[in-house]
Amino acid sequence: MVTRRELLFGLARRLAPHTPLSGLDAQIRAADAAFAARDFAVAREGYRAVLQTQRDHHEARVRLGICCYYLGDFLQAKDTLVLALRHRPTDSLAQAYLGLSYARRGQVAKALAAWEGFMDPANIPLTREINLWRALAEGGEAIDSQELVAAIEPLLG
Repeated sequence: MVTRRELLFGLARRLAPHTPLSGLDAQIRAADAAFAARDFAVAREGYRAVLQTQRDHHEARVRLGICCYYLGDFLQAKDTLVLALRHRPTDSLAQAYLGLSYARRGQVAKALAAWEGFMDPANIPLTREINLWRALAEGGEAIDSQELVAAIEPLLG
């Protein structure tokens, strides 16, 4: 049963144009558009601006880390993604890029540790590949960081 109040507010929401309460909505949309266009430099600045006003915006923090990764700033990517994982330890995207950030810096052991318990039900090939590399390392095989990155990175889209 819909109350009169719900009906009235629902109608008002449909008729009134959507106007954001702050500039945050426009900032995040612009950053997301740049990210989708793979313009990581613009997206990075957009996500930084969002995080200046809303420090706990998890998606902006993860995407900032991904932007830093693709711009070659692997140390900043690592620091940003570690912070994101402190707040949401099960974020598989942040976990995947954190491991890649370590691998790009030649820290294979830390990359494999970052992927411990990794599971992404939406991306089974990625989960399988990460677990394969972890099993190889546990079996005593020497892991080349560049081969590791070349195998994992394409599976992230």
